[in-house]
Amino acid sequence: MKEIDERYIAALDEFGFGMFRTKAGVNIYHTTSTGTFMINLNGEDFVDMLVSYAETFDPNTWVSLTVKSHSSTQDISAMLKNAQEIQMLLLQLAIKLVKISKEVE
Repeated sequence: MKEIDERYIAALDEFGFGMFRTKAGVNIYHTTSTGTFMINLNGEDFVDMLVSYAETFDPNTWVSLTVKSHSSTQDISAMLKNAQEIQMLLLQLAIKLVKISKEVE
């Protein structure tokens, strides 16, 4: 993965997301009251990957998979509320990243 522009990192921070690099790409995370939400972005174009993820993120599916994979006993309604908030943050972040990428070009 090519270097990520500092303006993108600042936008992540603005919306409450953290980031760390892996050998394959980057992980983006956001801490909620019901745990940490994390996505792996492995590829060359950070903005395209994040925008694509934001457009397809489904809070209901995410909660369902989280409950199934972790045998979670947490409050499902709180998990769903957090996932819906993350969905909005992802979409707002995607819009911001696209605006920044147009400035970079």
